[in-house]
Amino acid sequence: MQWTNKPLVVLGGSAFEILLASWLASGWQRRTANLIAVGFFLIVVCIAASKWSSGELSCGCFGPLKVSPWITTFLDLGILAGLLWQLFRKGQRHARASTARIVGALVVGGSAAMAMPAIAYHFHPAAASGEAVTDASGLIVLEPEKWVGKPFPLATKIVTQKTITQGVCRIVLFHSDCPDCQRLMPQIEQTARTKGVRTVLVEIPPVAPPGQSIVPPATVCEIGTLDSSKEWFATTPVIIDLADGQVVRQQSGGQAQP
Repeated sequence: MQWTNKPLVVLGGSAFEILLASWLASGWQRRTANLIAVGFFLIVVCIAASKWSSGELSCGCFGPLKVSPWITTFLDLGILAGLLWQLFRKGQRHARASTARIVGALVVGGSAAMAMPAIAYHFHPAAASGEAVTDASGLIVLEPEKWVGKPFPLATKIVTQKTITQGVCRIVLFHSDCPDCQRLMPQIEQTARTKGVRTVLVEIPPVAPPGQSIVPPATVCEIGTLDSSKEWFATTPVIIDLADGQVVRQQSGGQAQP
């Protein structure tokens, strides 16, 4: 479910919720609006419940603010229950919504939804393609597919006990709540043990609370850190093979293999 955490998906979902809320508030075509809202929140509940069952630490709905999926699951269930009650309760009578109310609610909601791209543009992530750069808001998007054959752009951003720009080295960027990272971590550890590959594990901030990290307690890998004052976006895990600081191979996401 990592695709649901992508900034554009979160932004689009937020804009749709604003439009939906303004439609419901307007009173125009109430039953149709309620049906669409029920369908939308059924999907949202399923996504939140899926993240909860897979052990993810955050629902990803609120950007950098980490909220447990179990909280959003029950919150969305409550909203869904209210919508269903409103949809099927008997004896309800609604006064006809005035034109002013309809127009006012839809204009306000539409304006707020259209403002979302402007907000996204203002806070847009910088891309660490040829170089790890950041804009004023401290957002960095990693594009490892553009790094092959070039100096590793995060060499000065990752803090380790010894340099990673000399000799052969493997860098693994991961999230502890990433299912693909959880699946591959034992294989990464085994490869480091049996093949003697120098491996540096770097958890992308925010790091997991004590006891919830997926790094084995007795790991033979080195532990690196990234600047936690920045926001980092990547399709994890990201496995980077270096030779004297040059990226010779990269893999990311569900297709990565240690």
